[in-house]
Amino acid sequence: MEEADSHGILLRIFDARAAALDDSRALDPDEPEVAIMTELADALFAAVCAWNVIIADVEPARRARFDARRAGALVIESVFDELLTPPACRVLMAAFDIAASRS
Repeated sequence: MEEADSHGILLRIFDARAAALDDSRALDPDEPEVAIMTELADALFAAVCAWNVIIADVEPARRARFDARRAGALVIESVFDELLTPPACRVLMAAFDIAASRS
């Protein structure tokens, strides 16, 4: 039940952020669409998971747990924060959280 509750929370956060992005798109048509942010989040999550497979062969990494959510958040904050508007970045992070929760 807890997993369903946390997934529901993630969906509500995503919906609120997607609505804010849609509102922002009404003022600025150059804002990215929610579907594009979701597609980017899925691709980013797949890439982060691929890093985990590669890093598993590195000896020191075997002692530490690879946190895909944290890695994704750091990439979004350090790379996409400068490329996207704040509403688009928030949607990207919410979509990434949902992608991560599915695994």
